[in-house]
Amino acid sequence: MPNAPANRPLTVTPTNCHAGIGGGPLKVLINTHWHFDHTDGNEGNIDGMIAGSARGLTLAEADTKIVQGHGPVGDKAALAKTHDMLVTVRDRVNALKAAGKSQQEAVAAKPTADLDAVWGKGQLNGDLFTTVVYSTL
Repeated sequence: MPNAPANRPLTVTPTNCHAGIGGGPLKVLINTHWHFDHTDGNEGNIDGMIAGSARGLTLAEADTKIVQGHGPVGDKAALAKTHDMLVTVRDRVNALKAAGKSQQEAVAAKPTADLDAVWGKGQLNGDLFTTVVYSTL
Protein backbone atom coordinates (compact mmCIF):
# COMPACT_ATOMS: atom_id res chain seq x y z
CA MET A 1 0.00 0.00 0.00
CA PRO A 2 1.47 3.36 -0.92
CA ASN A 3 1.88 6.02 1.69
CA ALA A 4 -1.22 8.06 2.38
CA PRO A 5 -1.41 11.56 0.92
CA ALA A 6 -0.01 14.21 3.25
CA ASN A 7 -3.50 15.54 3.94
CA ARG A 8 -4.74 12.11 5.08
CA PRO A 9 -2.15 10.48 7.31
CA LEU A 10 -2.73 6.91 8.37
CA THR A 11 -1.52 5.69 11.72
CA VAL A 12 -2.28 2.04 10.99
CA THR A 13 -2.27 0.76 7.43
CA PRO A 14 -3.66 -2.50 6.11
CA THR A 15 -0.04 -3.60 5.68
CA ASN A 16 0.60 -3.11 9.40
CA CYS A 17 -2.56 -5.03 10.26
CA HIS A 18 -1.66 -7.84 7.88
CA ALA A 19 1.74 -8.21 9.49
CA GLY A 20 0.08 -8.25 12.91
CA ILE A 21 -2.10 -11.24 12.06
CA GLY A 22 0.67 -13.40 10.69
CA GLY A 23 1.54 -11.94 7.31
CA GLY A 24 0.57 -15.12 5.43
CA PRO A 25 -1.11 -15.16 2.05
CA LEU A 26 -3.79 -12.49 1.80
CA LYS A 27 -6.84 -13.59 -0.17
CA VAL A 28 -9.12 -10.57 0.14
CA LEU A 29 -8.85 -7.06 1.52
CA ILE A 30 -12.04 -5.04 1.79
CA ASN A 31 -12.41 -1.64 3.40
CA THR A 32 -15.82 -1.59 5.06
CA HIS A 33 -14.77 1.14 7.44
CA TRP A 34 -17.19 4.06 7.29
CA HIS A 35 -17.47 7.16 9.39
CA PHE A 36 -19.89 10.02 9.19
CA ASP A 37 -16.99 12.41 9.70
CA HIS A 38 -14.72 11.13 6.91
CA THR A 39 -14.64 12.50 3.39
CA ASP A 40 -12.53 12.02 0.28
CA GLY A 41 -14.03 8.69 -0.73
CA ASN A 42 -14.62 7.24 2.71
CA GLU A 43 -18.12 8.57 3.12
CA GLY A 44 -21.06 6.22 2.96
CA ASN A 45 -24.28 5.16 4.60
CA ILE A 46 -25.75 2.42 6.72
CA ASP A 47 -26.95 0.45 3.69
CA GLY A 48 -23.42 0.50 2.28
CA MET A 49 -22.06 -0.81 5.56
CA ILE A 50 -24.64 -3.59 5.53
CA ALA A 51 -23.89 -4.47 1.91
CA GLY A 52 -20.16 -4.49 2.63
CA SER A 53 -20.48 -6.72 5.65
CA ALA A 54 -22.85 -9.06 3.76
CA ARG A 55 -20.32 -9.34 0.94
CA GLY A 56 -17.56 -9.99 3.46
CA LEU A 57 -19.60 -12.83 4.90
CA THR A 58 -19.90 -14.46 1.49
CA LEU A 59 -16.12 -14.25 1.01
CA ALA A 60 -14.98 -15.22 4.50
CA GLU A 61 -14.30 -18.71 5.70
CA ALA A 62 -14.68 -19.76 9.34
CA ASP A 63 -10.98 -19.18 10.03
CA THR A 64 -10.66 -15.91 8.07
CA LYS A 65 -9.12 -13.10 10.10
CA ILE A 66 -11.07 -9.85 9.80
CA VAL A 67 -9.52 -6.54 10.78
CA GLN A 68 -12.27 -4.09 11.61
CA GLY A 69 -11.97 -0.35 11.27
CA HIS A 70 -12.19 -0.22 15.05
CA GLY A 71 -11.98 -3.00 17.55
CA PRO A 72 -10.11 -6.25 17.82
CA VAL A 73 -9.20 -8.64 15.03
CA GLY A 74 -12.18 -10.89 14.51
CA ASP A 75 -13.43 -13.74 12.39
CA LYS A 76 -16.47 -14.60 10.29
CA ALA A 77 -18.63 -15.11 13.38
CA ALA A 78 -17.70 -11.66 14.69
CA LEU A 79 -18.48 -10.10 11.30
CA ALA A 80 -21.87 -11.85 11.32
CA LYS A 81 -22.65 -10.31 14.71
CA THR A 82 -21.65 -6.88 13.43
CA HIS A 83 -23.76 -7.34 10.32
CA ASP A 84 -26.78 -8.40 12.37
CA MET A 85 -26.40 -5.37 14.64
CA LEU A 86 -26.20 -3.02 11.66
CA VAL A 87 -29.35 -4.51 10.11
CA THR A 88 -31.19 -4.33 13.44
CA VAL A 89 -30.30 -0.69 14.05
CA ARG A 90 -31.07 0.30 10.45
CA ASP A 91 -34.47 -1.38 10.60
CA ARG A 92 -35.36 0.16 13.94
CA VAL A 93 -34.29 3.67 12.98
CA ASN A 94 -35.95 3.35 9.58
CA ALA A 95 -39.24 2.40 11.25
CA LEU A 96 -39.03 5.46 13.48
CA LYS A 97 -38.27 7.71 10.52
CA ALA A 98 -41.07 6.15 8.46
CA ALA A 99 -43.45 6.81 11.36
CA GLY A 100 -42.63 10.51 11.05
CA LYS A 101 -40.29 10.79 14.03
CA SER A 102 -37.75 13.58 13.87
CA GLN A 103 -34.09 12.79 14.36
CA GLN A 104 -34.32 14.03 17.95
CA GLU A 105 -37.40 11.87 18.59
CA ALA A 106 -35.68 8.84 17.10
CA VAL A 107 -32.67 9.34 19.36
CA ALA A 108 -34.97 9.81 22.38
CA ALA A 109 -36.70 6.50 21.55
CA LYS A 110 -33.36 4.73 22.29
CA PRO A 111 -33.56 2.15 19.48
CA THR A 112 -30.13 0.79 20.41
CA ALA A 113 -30.76 0.51 24.17
CA ASP A 114 -30.58 -3.31 24.25
CA LEU A 115 -27.42 -3.25 22.11
CA ASP A 116 -25.52 -0.50 23.90
CA ALA A 117 -23.92 -2.71 26.54
CA VAL A 118 -22.00 -4.50 23.78
CA TRP A 119 -21.87 -2.01 20.91
CA GLY A 120 -22.26 1.45 22.45
CA LYS A 121 -19.18 1.71 24.63
CA GLY A 122 -16.89 3.62 22.29
CA GLN A 123 -16.86 7.09 20.85
CA LEU A 124 -19.89 6.21 18.74
CA ASN A 125 -22.44 5.57 21.48
CA GLY A 126 -26.04 4.55 20.84
CA ASP A 127 -27.39 8.10 20.58
CA LEU A 128 -24.70 9.19 18.15
CA PHE A 129 -25.03 6.02 16.08
CA THR A 130 -28.81 6.52 15.91
CA THR A 131 -28.19 10.09 14.71
CA VAL A 132 -25.75 8.89 12.05
CA VAL A 133 -28.02 6.11 10.83
CA TYR A 134 -31.06 8.41 10.74
CA SER A 135 -29.16 10.96 8.66
CA THR A 136 -28.16 8.34 6.07
CA LEU A 137 -31.66 6.93 5.52
